[in-house]
Amino acid sequence: MTQFTTEPPTFNLWTEPWITLERPDGTLDTPRGLEYTLLYAREYRSLYEQSPLVVAGIHRLLVAILHYALKPNGKDYQDWNHLDLQRLWALPEFPAAEIRQFGEVYDHRFDLFSADAPFMQSTDIPALLKLPKKAKPPELETVAYLMPEIPTGSNVIHYRHGSESTDVFCPACAGKGLVIMPAFTAKGGSGKAPSINGTPPIYILPGGETLYHSLRASLTTRPYQPGRTVNVDLVWWTRSPAIVEFKKIDTRDRNQRGLTNIGYLHGLTFTPRRVWLKPEKLNLSCTRCGQTSDWIVRKIVYQAGESPSHVNREEFWRDPFVSYYPTSKESPVPSKAIVPKRDIALWRNFVGLFLPLPADGKQKDWAANVLLQVSQITGDEYPFRCVGMVTKDASAVEWLDADLTVPLQLRLDPIRGQDVRNGFTFAEGCAKNILAKYFKRLLAASDKNKRYFTLRDQMLADYWAALSHPFLSDFVPGMAKDEREDSYHRWIDTVVSEGKRAFRAAALLAGHDGDALEKQARAISDCEIALLKKRKAHLSKREKGEAHE
Repeated sequence: MTQFTTEPPTFNLWTEPWITLERPDGTLDTPRGLEYTLLYAREYRSLYEQSPLVVAGIHRLLVAILHYALKPNGKDYQDWNHLDLQRLWALPEFPAAEIRQFGEVYDHRFDLFSADAPFMQSTDIPALLKLPKKAKPPELETVAYLMPEIPTGSNVIHYRHGSESTDVFCPACAGKGLVIMPAFTAKGGSGKAPSINGTPPIYILPGGETLYHSLRASLTTRPYQPGRTVNVDLVWWTRSPAIVEFKKIDTRDRNQRGLTNIGYLHGLTFTPRRVWLKPEKLNLSCTRCGQTSDWIVRKIVYQAGESPSHVNREEFWRDPFVSYYPTSKESPVPSKAIVPKRDIALWRNFVGLFLPLPADGKQKDWAANVLLQVSQITGDEYPFRCVGMVTKDASAVEWLDADLTVPLQLRLDPIRGQDVRNGFTFAEGCAKNILAKYFKRLLAASDKNKRYFTLRDQMLADYWAALSHPFLSDFVPGMAKDEREDSYHRWIDTVVSEGKRAFRAAALLAGHDGDALEKQARAISDCEIALLKKRKAHLSKREKGEAHE
């Protein structure tokens, strides 16, 4: 049973241990607080967590704190220019005095169980819970709602299975769930809108030799920040009172709008849910991390919260860590963020995430501003960590996590970038217009032929998996160097070779009788001829300087 006590619990994320850090040798340090993580970021390789969603959430929170705390040349982040950022890049570590000064003023705003301003929670909820049933007080839900990968309610399409009624979170895991919320909250029922970016997109996090370098590369100047016209940036630790407002929006009425004038740091600490953690003193083990804690959280209030407006481009909150699909320059509506898709590896989004658009000027380039910012400071190769969460019907289906090294020369030189785009388009064309087409002919497939779809999907998965390493380790870096013609031809030959291999392997599974073997041989021959013809035509157009498919 719950042990009722007058002892007020406290767990302050600024100082309490909850962030796991990886040392340069790959070992893990004991968990640390936010202040320690920022002060000693140079001594660690990276953040470490079993969930990449938590890594991205903590990263974005640390970036928000740094923007607010650091004062290069005495300037607030809204006034930073390129020279100010270069000055920060020249430092060996973040200024300790400025971080400690931030803590002296705002550390109380990071306490999970504060009575006045609990971190990322709405302080009016405890009073509402005391209302009579006729007044419809908030309902207590399972704490599992804080972690998208844990099944809750009717959200059954997950890769993790268990019972929500048994979920118990230690304060550290509850805090991790709260920092996920601004970036990865999906659309839910009962008017629950998604987070600041709508459907959770692919987030591009700068890497580096150490955590310090990673966070330093995530800092942006005013031109690369959203909410530039906002006078008051309502970052979480400055909101008073600490109440999350909810305004019901009729999505069928385009004249109704959610929040406008969202500042940059407000967006990074956005609260799409009205949350309140109910602490209980039970001395139980956390069902997520296994740690035993005196104070635990089993139940929370989890209601609809803030909702951003996306009525027109002027109100569009352009996340610096997100790349968007291009739009025509005349389009009055904002572009859509690039979202992860099920069974499609993140590297296959390389072109859309990192490369410039063709130089014909017909489309607007919506590459991640943090990528553009880093490209202005260094033109060398730079590592990025890409994190995404695939959703379906408000459920988290799977997360995706990949480290991708980007030669920034490909962004600075549109011709080289277009070459990589053309090479990847060639691979896509081979998959769609040759492999899938000839395999469908082989099986005389109809839309109801489940066996065809199973074998086809296996073939295409095999094909793309085989192309991952040569694309990332040879083709992309090669195109940023002088031998780019050799790299381009190697890539095209690799695509053709892997296409032949994948098709042959799949075709041999189509049947074993005499008639089937004859059809297989014919299909394999026809597919290989089509691939070679496509190769010849593609390279011929390249030599003539003509546009590719």
